[in-house]
Amino acid sequence: MARVRVCVLPLLADGRLAPVSDVQQHQGRGPTSRQEGSHAHCIVPDGHGRFLAADLGTDQIMVYALDTVEGKLRLVMPPVAVAPGSGPRHLCFHPNGRFVYVLAELSSEIIAFHYDVEGGTLHPHQTISMLPLNYTGFSTGAHIQASPDGKFLYASNRGHDSLVIYAIDEATGLLTLVGHESTQGKTPRHFTMDAHGRFLLAANQDSDTVVVFRRDEETGRLTAVAPLCPFPPLFAYNCYPYSKEGADLFPRPIYHRFQEKLCQSIKTLKSLSTPPQAKTNPF
Repeated sequence: MARVRVCVLPLLADGRLAPVSDVQQHQGRGPTSRQEGSHAHCIVPDGHGRFLAADLGTDQIMVYALDTVEGKLRLVMPPVAVAPGSGPRHLCFHPNGRFVYVLAELSSEIIAFHYDVEGGTLHPHQTISMLPLNYTGFSTGAHIQASPDGKFLYASNRGHDSLVIYAIDEATGLLTLVGHESTQGKTPRHFTMDAHGRFLLAANQDSDTVVVFRRDEETGRLTAVAPLCPFPPLFAYNCYPYSKEGADLFPRPIYHRFQEKLCQSIKTLKSLSTPPQAKTNPF
């Protein structure tokens, strides 16, 4: 596995990227064949000038502070080690900013942390499986996201081909399993929710489909509401259901990327949930 670094690219006033201003090369490796070297897989801002990076190859989480003048990163605390061979892949913040959830790809687990917003430090307090107790097949974790209301956490299983649902204790950040929902396809590599948390779109990489689920805001459960949508193999996508004016289901670049492949799902979603004072979709 090639070593994957964390890089900083300054953003110019006209939107262009300047040359790289900093490169952070993590050191170490994990015990599995997937962990021959560092593999910084994901980086997420905390909203306070710091960034959390998950390194799948070294089984570590790094917390960086960014010097916005020099464009340099510095570690806020020593790297946070997780269980050897777990392979931290993606992470997300709870909407309150005080809890961080790390998806361990190789062990199919979620690791919950308390996050000190003032100091930028992480403190682990729970590890929970993503798979049913009786499941013995091969599976790896892929993506993770908290609902906008902060009540539920979702993660995808590739192999078990499901979305796992947890209830979040908003006082402690602890997770309780709600259940699993089939993604109705193979290898759900990525998913996303709309800004209101009413719908979840899951991308099944190896069956070339996007499946739309309605989310029950009280129970967290998911119900498929749109037909399977054929689509070329997906790596990842993002979804912003309404523009600021409440007019468009998808902004223009995303719509053109999906092209006519998502038209049926778009029409279905619009019929299920029309934003207030919606205008005619220009597409």
